[in-house]
Amino acid sequence: MSLETRTVKILGPAGILARSWDRFEPREGQLDLARSVAYALENRTKAVVEAGTGTGKTLAYLVPLILSGLRSVVSTATKNLQEQIVFKDLPFLARHLTARPRICLVKGRQNYLCRRRLAQALVQNRIDPWTGKKLAAWAEASRTGDRAEVDFLSENDPAWLRLTASSEQCLGQRCDLFNSCFITALRRRAQAADVVVVNHHLFMADLALRQSGHGQVLPESESVVFDEAHELEGAATSHFTVAVSDVRIMDLARDLAEAAGGEAGDIFGELNFAVSALIRSLQFPGDRINLTDQVLTPEVMETGQGLIETLNQAKITAIHAVPDEGEAQGLAARAESLADGLNMILNRMEPEYVYYAERMRRATSLRAAPVEVAKVLEKALFRQPKAFVFTSATLDPERFQERLGLGRGVTALSFPSPFDFANRSLLYVPGRMPLPSSPNFVKAAAEQMERLVRISQGRAFLLFTSFRNLEAAHKLLAPVLEFPVLKQGQAPKVKLIEDFLKNQGSVLLATASFWQGVDIPGPDLSLVVIDKLPFAPPDDPLVAARIQRLRDLGVDPFREYQLPEASLSLRQGLGRLIRSHSDSGILAVLDVRLADKGYGKTILEQLPPSPLVRDMDRVEEWGRRNL
Repeated sequence: MSLETRTVKILGPAGILARSWDRFEPREGQLDLARSVAYALENRTKAVVEAGTGTGKTLAYLVPLILSGLRSVVSTATKNLQEQIVFKDLPFLARHLTARPRICLVKGRQNYLCRRRLAQALVQNRIDPWTGKKLAAWAEASRTGDRAEVDFLSENDPAWLRLTASSEQCLGQRCDLFNSCFITALRRRAQAADVVVVNHHLFMADLALRQSGHGQVLPESESVVFDEAHELEGAATSHFTVAVSDVRIMDLARDLAEAAGGEAGDIFGELNFAVSALIRSLQFPGDRINLTDQVLTPEVMETGQGLIETLNQAKITAIHAVPDEGEAQGLAARAESLADGLNMILNRMEPEYVYYAERMRRATSLRAAPVEVAKVLEKALFRQPKAFVFTSATLDPERFQERLGLGRGVTALSFPSPFDFANRSLLYVPGRMPLPSSPNFVKAAAEQMERLVRISQGRAFLLFTSFRNLEAAHKLLAPVLEFPVLKQGQAPKVKLIEDFLKNQGSVLLATASFWQGVDIPGPDLSLVVIDKLPFAPPDDPLVAARIQRLRDLGVDPFREYQLPEASLSLRQGLGRLIRSHSDSGILAVLDVRLADKGYGKTILEQLPPSPLVRDMDRVEEWGRRNL
């Protein structure tokens, strides 16, 4: 019996789930998606599937995946979806299927305690005694060392960062505590598992590690499913980017000084002086600067070479001054990696990369990022003889294939959402409104938001394309709204969502991190407003390089890159509203270009079929009838 037939026996109208679960709703789109996944798994091919919200895509790929018996990796964009799959979806299926796959949840290293660094912190009194005692007791009892088990540390407690080991800081088999290490135990569980559940950043970090010849974290697999696959290109770009930051260098300096004690001399001060001199020499005009010939002056190159030489000296210091041989080798390798990375960036050694420096809140970094990841992924991943499934609620299958370099023989499908957007939602675009470039835009947008929030009686997400617009709108709205007002940054994301649900009628102001991965079905969320069309900033070095690449190829970058990216992002943001068949609400985009410009109408065609309204009085009338 084929895998497709066995899958239908589970998910079909007369299948096992329909007979054994009262709440199961057979869905045509879900069954078609499951069939395409089954075909890809059975034939070791690639499938790219857009499955609109409500299709039931998680069960659609998990059922054939389990039935196939293949060693598999499931990769998602968020930790929340990872945990939903491991603790909810897979246990649910285990109750209804005869197959009992072994499951392993693998998170990033920053989620797991490093026993060596805890021991060092306790000996050197670098941690509060009460906290250290509690952590030591927990570490002895814990099987996983997972941060999620620690309920006595706040989510952002800085102590935890000193107790984890990055891939650079980890000594691996050179560590005395290797056999009792939580990461070692995690790898063993992953090696023994049938299904390993990870996130895209960890998957790409592992792939980059393999390419560099420094081992691997994840086991070999026969199939990979990428859920929320629209995030994959960004994750790949991030992990194939070479980055050297002042924070990484000073972390090395601190670890080296602590490991070598007085034998290290003033290596901390020398590295601090050298990296600070390089950053000063760049003369940032803003938060970001392209590393062009004009920027990389002889002074900058000389200062950069000085930092490279100091890093090489740090390598020698580690070898000769650190008594623990394993730790000495690890510190020396980190210094060498930073020196090599900085040399590569300053000399712009890879022609297919874009080179830039940027200042963030906590770090300043120099970066070399691949302009396109298609060639990298095609060589590093997609030549492998295994099944690949890519799925998301917002995915342009044909464009996705090209951007990721999937090659030929790809099954590309699209299934619309089964939700009744035409009758249960409304899309509002103002009839008159200053353009986003106008200095009066934020004030006008806040006035629109105030009226919309009163129509929905709170219960709103107000989403912004920039922190600047968010802050300006918050100052205008917070004093006049009679509903609980929450703002991104006031608390961790999970806490903000909890507060939003707990305080009836809440209004949350947020940026891109809340445009996806947030699921609030039901009447608690009845309004989603987006301030303007989410075009990527053209002065971003990576965006600018991709635009120039398309121009060089004779392709219109606006039509082929900027517009599709904005469309997908807008669909993600608006997708926060209708999450179930019973949901209803108002969608609003306060950018008149969406209705007035030809390219805006192109975006409209890609959105769910919500009726378009441009008169606030009609919105109020609809709200009275439906909310």
